[in-house]
Amino acid sequence: MSFREKRAVITLLALWIVVIGYVAAVFHAPPSSIPTAVPGMFGAMFLLIGIMIVSHIALIIGVGPKEARMPSDERERLVQLASRRNVSWVGQVGLWLILMLAIMAQPHVLIAQAALGTFVLAEIVMYASELFYYRRGV
Repeated sequence: MSFREKRAVITLLALWIVVIGYVAAVFHAPPSSIPTAVPGMFGAMFLLIGIMIVSHIALIIGVGPKEARMPSDERERLVQLASRRNVSWVGQVGLWLILMLAIMAQPHVLIAQAALGTFVLAEIVMYASELFYYRRGV
């Protein structure tokens, strides 16, 4: 497995861990307004950043800095391009969903949760697509 594949696996696992924890916390005690939702959102964000920093440092130490600094080859660039195409579709659908929620005069906290969900789902789709295209080929 290449460094970028390992990075995608680590990022995908970290996203799943944080998302499952965040969703469990939101379902356990749903926020009623934006000020009550912000601490949970920022807490999940900082937890994800911490997990990512530690795991990427461990990955770089494990594979060696030489492999981590190698430039992307043509196949890796095609994989990233195809993955970003999938992300753009998720982002567009999420944007329309957010706009529909705003037009239907839904609570602001629901719109904020939908926006966060769109960003997180887009990231999950990107890294899952990368793994898929690395294994399947582009």
